[in-house]
Amino acid sequence: MYAKRYNHAINFAGDAWVAVNRDIIKRGSLVKDDLFLAGNDQFKGGVSGHDRVMPWIGFTHTNGKTGHLSVGSVHYPTKGGEPGDPNYQLNMHIAGLLGEWFEEIATGKDLGFLNGDFNMPDRTQDWAGRDGNFTSMADYLRSWQNTGHGPIDGFCSYDKDGRVKAQRFTVLDDTEFKLFTDHFTCRGTWQVTDLEGAA
Repeated sequence: MYAKRYNHAINFAGDAWVAVNRDIIKRGSLVKDDLFLAGNDQFKGGVSGHDRVMPWIGFTHTNGKTGHLSVGSVHYPTKGGEPGDPNYQLNMHIAGLLGEWFEEIATGKDLGFLNGDFNMPDRTQDWAGRDGNFTSMADYLRSWQNTGHGPIDGFCSYDKDGRVKAQRFTVLDDTEFKLFTDHFTCRGTWQVTDLEGAA
């Protein structure tokens, strides 16, 4: 209802969702899909909840300069933030699947982005895993901030997207923008270089 009211395309899967303003989606280019990551029967340490599935939206930008983008949203299981934690290896498995997704959807000049609650401290752990191919905005900027439970939420881009640079990452805590949840609002800006030869 709210997505329609505010002119956004939205996609839900598992316990995650992603939305994109329809003003920047070229007519006929919208793709909605999802990627299964892990079943709740794989969770350890007393963790329960929904299967982990990443919804994503792909589209071509209306400006004719940015090209095709895909944006996903993810929620890593809790109790997997550090090596030795019950779900750490599962989170590394999920990171590997996300890396494969990036390789598939961000080939050539296409761009890939990922947002979410990674339930891992970004400053000390790599959300993409040791051999991963995506990097958080906070890592790019070396600006890690508490998003409610430490620096565990944020935005990522595919490492091979040479046209993409992190520009700004800010967190609004409850004193600035109260969400009535245990997480804070994250805002980020990517700078994207136009495709060569774009009008």
